[in-house]
Amino acid sequence: MGSPLHRSPSLKTPLFTRTTRQQTITAEGVIYLDACRTARHEIDRVETLLASTMAEPTGQLAVSVPSLLGAQVITPTLLALCQQWPQLSISVSASVELLA
Repeated sequence: MGSPLHRSPSLKTPLFTRTTRQQTITAEGVIYLDACRTARHEIDRVETLLASTMAEPTGQLAVSVPSLLGAQVITPTLLALCQQWPQLSISVSASVELLA
């Protein structure tokens, strides 16, 4: 029989054995491998879930602009933003600024 190999110092059970000609996974190694695959799958699932929630902006955006700037510059940009991100709700308030 070959020498037993361990995954880390904390594991006291062999995960596989090795001879000069082959490596064989132990029953404990199979259990450990399955658990690692399950954990990796869960990590991938959560990362995908989080990425999908961050992929599209959602919520309320409040913008306050001077009326002239709002009509000429900001409004067309905000309309394009609404078309690109339909889950985004935008409210615009325009004010007349008097220059002294």
